[in-house]
Amino acid sequence: GKFEVNEKEDDMLQRRTKVGKAGKKKAQEPPSAVEREVLRILWKLSKEEGLRILKYCHITSAMEVLYGEDGARAVVVLVPYVEMVEYRKIEQELVPKMEEELGAHVVLVQYRRIQRKEKHGKRLLKQKRPMSRSMT
Repeated sequence: GKFEVNEKEDDMLQRRTKVGKAGKKKAQEPPSAVEREVLRILWKLSKEEGLRILKYCHITSAMEVLYGEDGARAVVVLVPYVEMVEYRKIEQELVPKMEEELGAHVVLVQYRRIQRKEKHGKRLLKQKRPMSRSMT
């Protein structure tokens, strides 16, 4: 659920299990090195006074990006859409501490999945697809 306490740092990573063509669930891929590092930092920061809300927050993914001619590093952290409000409350304190620990710029991006268009005759959802979940 949204407000369950994370017992360990691995609980902070929230991924959906992928469903293959046969309808069988595929195993979750293990966290990458960058994701593991971000999780470690977030877990450590969740023990600080102003950042205790991190115990209830998750990330969807994290990736490293090189930009500019000099190849500067940035870490993009994908956050579930519903939790971005909580991250914005602590962003002023969180991002500088993460940048200091990682030695790279940190960008928090909300992640919202785009749902497929329903094909005629195949009902994917019980409700109509909301416009906010389409590309148009």
